[in-house]
Amino acid sequence: MPLRGSKFQTYEGGHRVPCVMRWPGQIPAGVVNKELASTLDFLPTFAKLASADLPKGKKIDGYDIWPLMSGQQGAKTPYENFFFWRNDKVQAVRQGQWKFRMLTKHSIELYNLDNDIGEATNVADKYPEIVKKLKQAIDNHQQELMPIDKK
Repeated sequence: MPLRGSKFQTYEGGHRVPCVMRWPGQIPAGVVNKELASTLDFLPTFAKLASADLPKGKKIDGYDIWPLMSGQQGAKTPYENFFFWRNDKVQAVRQGQWKFRMLTKHSIELYNLDNDIGEATNVADKYPEIVKKLKQAIDNHQQELMPIDKK
């Protein structure tokens, strides 16, 4: 099934893209990794590989994903929650198999990406406890970052 959505949307079709890496002797050939990672992870990963220091006193929006890149056995995504922003608001979050979208207070969607990668079936009514947990994750994340100075 094709991915739903396109760029500038919080559906998987707007964010999920393949990444091909090659570094003979360091990154094993032919390995497929399906763990969640982001281009935001390149800075901390490449800085570590180059033995470079990251800026002190600044939060870096990314993680060292060398274990994923190098094919380390059992390597997992560093993200407990992966947030999707639109303008100055978090509109979606991925946590494991779950993708929760909340465009407005009354527009709530929940998808199980393990068996619905195309985000065709909204299961929010079926899993209210997951909706509550992921909504709280969005609220907490939004509060950590607010207020945003729009200057």
